[in-house]
Amino acid sequence: MTNHVMQSFSEHIQQVKAAVDPLLERYHYEALMVHSGAPVFRFMDDLEYPFKVNPHFNWWVPTAVPNSVVLYRPGEKPHLFYFQPVDYWHLPPAPPDEAWANEFNITLIRKGDEWREHVVDAANLAVLGNAPRLAVHFTQAAINPTALIHEIDLCRIRKTEYEKRCLVEANIRAARGHNAAASAYAAGASEFETHLAYLQATSHSEQQLPYGNIIAQNEHGGVLHYHGLDRTPPAQRHSFLIDAGAEFQGYAADITRTYTPDTDGVFCDLLAAMETAQLDLVDGVRAGASYVDLHLKAHRVISRILRDADIVRMNPDDMVDQRVSNAFYPHGLGHYLGLQVHDVGGHLSDEVGNKIERPEGHPYLRLTRSLAVDSVVTIEPGLYFIPQLLEPLKARPEVNSAINWSLVESLQPYGGIRIEDDVLVLAEGAPRNFSREAFSQLAQAQAA
Repeated sequence: MTNHVMQSFSEHIQQVKAAVDPLLERYHYEALMVHSGAPVFRFMDDLEYPFKVNPHFNWWVPTAVPNSVVLYRPGEKPHLFYFQPVDYWHLPPAPPDEAWANEFNITLIRKGDEWREHVVDAANLAVLGNAPRLAVHFTQAAINPTALIHEIDLCRIRKTEYEKRCLVEANIRAARGHNAAASAYAAGASEFETHLAYLQATSHSEQQLPYGNIIAQNEHGGVLHYHGLDRTPPAQRHSFLIDAGAEFQGYAADITRTYTPDTDGVFCDLLAAMETAQLDLVDGVRAGASYVDLHLKAHRVISRILRDADIVRMNPDDMVDQRVSNAFYPHGLGHYLGLQVHDVGGHLSDEVGNKIERPEGHPYLRLTRSLAVDSVVTIEPGLYFIPQLLEPLKARPEVNSAINWSLVESLQPYGGIRIEDDVLVLAEGAPRNFSREAFSQLAQAQAA
């Protein structure tokens, strides 16, 4: 593990305990048990799906080991029951790393449910996790109590220093992958070959990626979650969109870039305009700012780009009001980022049990809260030429006549543009852009 990151782990655990203690008291729980999760077998098969650790467990323990448990009682050192079976079919998990192990009392367990011998039944024990075996041991009321999870999710919005450092490391890994992918594309690689170059540069297997890479050439850039990975490069190259991340101790980076081999033309101009727009939107990430307002600003900015490029001959405000911009920019501006790519709390109200609803006409917006200091968000405006979304505009006479359809059709082979950075909200002033920092750091290292 990276030393400078782990130097802040002890403080992180103290902050986690300080956040959890009043919640357990408020809801009358004497203890909290967090299960890491268990592998799941495929239907009618003896092969397992790739294991992903319960993020609530990963908040406490910086490793993705299955069948393990953290048991925490306020005022006591958390107890980790760490699953390390005697196994010659599979490589068992490594012993707990001394960089973090001192923060726990640790009991090694050899069987998946062996932790149960050490956890006393109690009506005032809260259990977090989704392993099917939990229902065998505890009442349904004890497992994932809604109000407690709501408040823990609110706590997880604000990142500790340790979490920030993990996100920085994840962004550096992802930036290495993006640089390698851009070089592969420039050399004529296929989507599949570009994907392999990304994995090599990040030292990730596919199972270690925080989400499936989007490696899209040409019109595939207009498929928002494209995962096709063509094995041969296209005969004519127009564009390359890569949305790909990396992980560090469970924390995710989520970065998107768009490229074109063109040296001039409309798509080049659109790409430059979107780069400027994205950086302007990043600058709007300020403490207390409404993320909904920032999302709506993105629609207005993209509408101006459409007008200035002579793609839509309408007033930008009218494009937004009449939902024309939604056909070119159908997704949300971004989301919280942390232990989960789409991290928790995006729609939660501070009032337990309530949500902050999305604005009408924007069903895919993943974040509706105002921005808090130490939260991390993505900013990812997009501009696409997707036939399924544009075709219905032809049935609206006042809109149909305002769209330069010949220009739209010439841009459809390019798919679209998306640019995304991971951004930390600071107490004052402009935010910290983890992604741009990572690319800059790698460029400086290469130049040295």
